[in-house]
Amino acid sequence: MRFKDKVVVITGAASGIGAAAAVLFAKEGARLAISDLADLEPTMAAIRQSGQGDVVAVQGDISQSTVVSKLIDQAAQAFGGIDILINNAGIPAVAPSIEQLSEELWDRIFAVNVKSGFLCAKAALPYLRRSSGSSIIFTSSIAGLEGTMGLAPYAASKAAVINLAKSLALDHAHEGIRVNVVCPGATNTAMLRAVPIPMEVFASGLPLRKVVEPDEIAEGFAYLASSSARSITGHVLVIDAGYTAGDFRIAAPQD
Repeated sequence: MRFKDKVVVITGAASGIGAAAAVLFAKEGARLAISDLADLEPTMAAIRQSGQGDVVAVQGDISQSTVVSKLIDQAAQAFGGIDILINNAGIPAVAPSIEQLSEELWDRIFAVNVKSGFLCAKAALPYLRRSSGSSIIFTSSIAGLEGTMGLAPYAASKAAVINLAKSLALDHAHEGIRVNVVCPGATNTAMLRAVPIPMEVFASGLPLRKVVEPDEIAEGFAYLASSSARSITGHVLVIDAGYTAGDFRIAAPQD
């Protein structure tokens, strides 16, 4: 088991990528502290079904420092420390025009997508520096790598996540704390399924002709958190079925 007795904190763990990550790390022997604004019981049940039971859960708004403190404190008190922090919480926002976007929604997107990662890293660092081989992983998006029509606030927040992570990687490398980023592409989660476009249409626009599954992103987290990636920090791992590799829509042959 890659993470036997390691303490892993995962935000945004109620469903999708975060839930898949929680189950994977549990199967790999980790002790977990998970958080989400939504109900965490389905994830808890999935962890129990995997045969692993060492998990604490904190439900609440992870952009609030009181919730973050509760999550980090419960993890440390229950398991004696923290080894890995996965800042996965995030929300989307479709805004056809920046003129139609309220100031309140802009602030909310940055609070959940960016501020929560800052708060969690700040609270977890005293524990991470006591751990051997500690790691922080942020979930960004391919929208953070390039402009995305109709997703200006989301793309801006995810770009901020990348540079926050890269800066933290430099700031804490001397302490042996590695900080990396995963950028998912179109992934089979509730967020994508809420878009009124059939999944096969999404898949047809990707070089590998498939959308990414949440467990594939979870595997990316696991690699970056593992000793196999011990010399990797400040890295952006893109998992997007080839979307950002080039202009597939022009270059691909017609079926």
